[in-house]
Amino acid sequence: MHCKDVSMKDVDVPLTRESIASLMDGWRSYVRTEALVLRNGV
Repeated sequence: MHCKDVSMKDVDVPLTRESIASLMDGWRSYVRTEALVLRNGV
């Protein structure tokens, strides 16, 4: 895996399956993205 295959994003929602699904509804993905790293600093 190469660094351009990974997307990182700070989010302000709990890192639960439901919250992430709701957050990502309607997002457009990058063509090469294989992994998404979400960080919640709360």
